[in-house]
Amino acid sequence: GTQIQATIFKEAAKKFHDIFQMGKVYYISNGTLKVANKRSNPVPNDYEMTLNENSIVEEVSNVIGVVQNVSPTMSIRSKINNEMIPKRDITIADESKKTVVVSLWNDHATTLGQELLHMADKSPIVAIKSVKV
Repeated sequence: GTQIQATIFKEAAKKFHDIFQMGKVYYISNGTLKVANKRSNPVPNDYEMTLNENSIVEEVSNVIGVVQNVSPTMSIRSKINNEMIPKRDITIADESKKTVVVSLWNDHATTLGQELLHMADKSPIVAIKSVKV
């Protein structure tokens, strides 16, 4: 993906200062991004980001590890359109034996999730890019 250096101003900077960490990647929704005013900010390719009270900030990570457990498929009702969405959780352990539960949704839950369920006894290794935390 494209990386954008963004400068966050005023209230948003106060609100999100303790959340953002150097070297981490974040998924931000309900924010506004615009090209910075070059008269007040001489840094090229810089952007100003406005986050409001409804902004959602989620850390995005890459996950790699051994599949420890695969749950059965569940159905979750969408708040947006009231449809049932398939979901399946997989538990992954890294080399330090720390585990994380990753939720697979829609086709990933029914196809990839089913494949992992059949392979679970062989301890498959999975790598997942850009997981929202």
